[in-house]
Amino acid sequence: MRPRILLSCLDKNITPAHRDYCAGILERAGASCDIKILIPINTGKLWGNVPKDTFIELPGEYSARPLPEALRNGKALSSLYLAFPFHVMHTATDFDQLLFTYWRLLSGRRFFMVRSRPWAQNLPKTLFNRLFYNQLVEYNFLPDRKVLEETSPLKLKQTCIDQGGDYLEHFYKSLVIPNHANWSHIRLTYITHFYFNQKSPDALIRLLRRYEGYDPALLDRIHFVVVDDGSPITFEIPKFNLNIRWLRIDRDVRWNQPAARNTGVVHAKSDNILLTDIDHEFPETTLRAAADLKSCGRDIYKFRLSDMPKEKVKGSANIFLMSRARFLKYWGYDEEFSGHYGFEDSRFFKNLVSHGCRVKYFNPKYECIARRDIGKGEYHSLARDFNHNSPIDKRKKFEMRWYGREHGHSRDFLGSECRALYENKRPVTAEPPIDRLWGRLGVLRRLFGDE
Repeated sequence: MRPRILLSCLDKNITPAHRDYCAGILERAGASCDIKILIPINTGKLWGNVPKDTFIELPGEYSARPLPEALRNGKALSSLYLAFPFHVMHTATDFDQLLFTYWRLLSGRRFFMVRSRPWAQNLPKTLFNRLFYNQLVEYNFLPDRKVLEETSPLKLKQTCIDQGGDYLEHFYKSLVIPNHANWSHIRLTYITHFYFNQKSPDALIRLLRRYEGYDPALLDRIHFVVVDDGSPITFEIPKFNLNIRWLRIDRDVRWNQPAARNTGVVHAKSDNILLTDIDHEFPETTLRAAADLKSCGRDIYKFRLSDMPKEKVKGSANIFLMSRARFLKYWGYDEEFSGHYGFEDSRFFKNLVSHGCRVKYFNPKYECIARRDIGKGEYHSLARDFNHNSPIDKRKKFEMRWYGREHGHSRDFLGSECRALYENKRPVTAEPPIDRLWGRLGVLRRLFGDE
């Protein structure tokens, strides 16, 4: 995506120095940004060698009163925005800044307001000036610190000093495009892990391929984290059209599920996380309902398993839909259980419940399926024996009951190093829904919390 910049030069008193300044902006950033210059109709000849296709001409003569002009030309400005939905409005005169500030307030359009001040000005310290030049503008863009120091008596805030060279290109791009991959649209992280010491990873590949065929709009909101728990067999990871991160724990520790799940949660991109195994599968309707769920907060959701169309089986002991924040607050899985089979899930669950988490079953019409296309022993041949971990679990139960809330968990967390083997991010073009009320309710969240 290229930033779309509109340089407004509608002020009838604009000077040649202002035009030269705007032409310089076009020359510096025009190669990497889509820049248009807004001018009154039939005034393009005043701009010398600036290419004609750079101009957007707006009919009418503009007076020195920005508010009446914003009211009178509201439809024309809205049509302009629809034809060229700019990300940044960059102005160099008071008239242009006030005109688009008023119009932004009246129309509710979303864009950044940047005011260039190529030279120092005398700005009285009035309430109006403090509001419009410091509060209702995202940046006062200045050529150097000298201009900032000499502009008085009003002290400018929200300032940015031009660093020359390609800084203007960086400035525009940083306002519009995140420098790194942005995952804020993710609403659910699906975390699973595996240990393969048999022939192939087909059991996992088949599952991910089926998920790959789900509704693209749903897949845009789900992040898959797959953790290889130190499998002794190696294989080439195929490409998936999913938001996915594939991790590998390098140390081969038998029954290392606590470390695998802790690793997956640390790499999750959303607060709501779904912890599951590869021998269970979620239909598209279930994943959609989970992705639509508001923050789990202190609720832990379990799923009733559906083995046959009308046969409801008690929920699995190690499938949880919950808050990542809650998971980490109470130390996640206890890796003291790693190396031997059993009790890590039940102790994890009991620890959360003891700290006030509420257990709920997810809406029963959204099922979780025990997979029939995967046979016992297809992916690993480890023996299940509770004898080693049973007394460890009993001790932790005793510690919690005897010593209270800070006990019953070793705090052994991420004891195994991991590395990323594969990552993919689906391109997302949809704009997030507008929620301007959320920011205004911050005082209520400070009083009553956010859950």
